[in-house]
Amino acid sequence: MSTASPTGAQITLHRGDVTAQIAQVGASLRALRVGGVDVVPPYPLDQPTPACSGVVLTPWPNRVRDGKWDDGGTSRTLAITEPKLHNASHGLLRFTAYEVSHTDAEAVLRATIVPQTGYPYLIETSATYTLTPDGIEVTHTLTNRSVSSAPVALGTHPFVTIGDVDPHDLVLRVPAETAFVTDERMLPTGTRPVDSALRDGVRLGR
Repeated sequence: MSTASPTGAQITLHRGDVTAQIAQVGASLRALRVGGVDVVPPYPLDQPTPACSGVVLTPWPNRVRDGKWDDGGTSRTLAITEPKLHNASHGLLRFTAYEVSHTDAEAVLRATIVPQTGYPYLIETSATYTLTPDGIEVTHTLTNRSVSSAPVALGTHPFVTIGDVDPHDLVLRVPAETAFVTDERMLPTGTRPVDSALRDGVRLGR
């Protein structure tokens, strides 16, 4: 485990032909290689995480418009963390250095969301990365330590690839029925049925 990086300690996991690297900051999956092929593209150790690559997003994923939300009838205002679009973006642990424990093939990263501006709840979180014979399995746990129920959600921000293949040549298949519609500030405004072509496979460079 190395620490000379703006993303904190770097945890490298090995199992057979599978290698993964986890960054302490944001508990992010920063690289994954299976059978000598990069599945999650790595980035230089001396750089901060680009575009939130691989980071865990909680207690909310995506964005909150103007940082304002209704908490069961109580109006709350989060800190604005995306000034360009005036949103509260990607939760509260994106730049947190997690506590780390690991073996050769598994890493557990833990962090606590403490009560703060616009989010008065105490939540313990963990992300467990476990290598399998052909990839990786990730398990997330959230435990509410507040005195009342806490609204919470979780997402991740993975970047994927297939080695050095041009992404325009890849075909994407997603077995989804519904997609979110977003506005110019990247905020969800509703849903729509997914085009059946996406389930059949869409070439990214079309």
